[in-house]
Amino acid sequence: MVREILWVSVGLLAGGTTFNSSGALVSLWSFDSSSATTPITADSGIGSQPGATLAFAGNTRFDNAGTTLNDPRTSPSATFRMEYQASSGKEFILQLTGANLSGFQVSYAGEIVSGGTLSTVTWSWSTTTAADTGLAGHTLTTQPGDLTTSWAVQTADFRGVTQLDGATTIFLKATFSDKDAFDNIQITATPVPEPVNVALALFGVGFVAWKGLRRRAAEEDRR
Repeated sequence: MVREILWVSVGLLAGGTTFNSSGALVSLWSFDSSSATTPITADSGIGSQPGATLAFAGNTRFDNAGTTLNDPRTSPSATFRMEYQASSGKEFILQLTGANLSGFQVSYAGEIVSGGTLSTVTWSWSTTTAADTGLAGHTLTTQPGDLTTSWAVQTADFRGVTQLDGATTIFLKATFSDKDAFDNIQITATPVPEPVNVALALFGVGFVAWKGLRRRAAEEDRR
């Protein structure tokens, strides 16, 4: 009984979430199917927010030249990729909620389709609007590495942006300089336990400690 209470307490603090080195998976866009409609809802059945959305600019296509890089699933699939063909308006915006979450990161596989040999991807954020007025002045201090002509995984680290922690709505925007392609876009974060869960967990740990002291006292009385 005591052991079960201790495990339940640990589960309440962890929120029943599976973690990896970057935190818990919030949303994933694997582009397993071709889509010409924006916004795209995150993959179902994986991550804590399958309802998060990705809005892309025009002149974007989904071709069957994806990669398995940065795909966290047990059986990854190299199907479609999101490819930008226009010379302007190259951007996409992720929208999610930050409720009970902190320490956000966005990782993705990316490559240049055509253009130069290096493509800079610049990330910005907002908790009010996806419009440029809301994103102005909210650019990441440290940006991820440039894309090249070969697939590689990059990470935009928002863990230092504490304004996102617990925010009702979050907008994360990527802009880039060449005709680039992206696949397996992940958002990860650290779950923040609900206050009631923390209280229940502390009660459980306290109960276990109390039972231990009672058992020790009873053993001493029998000596």
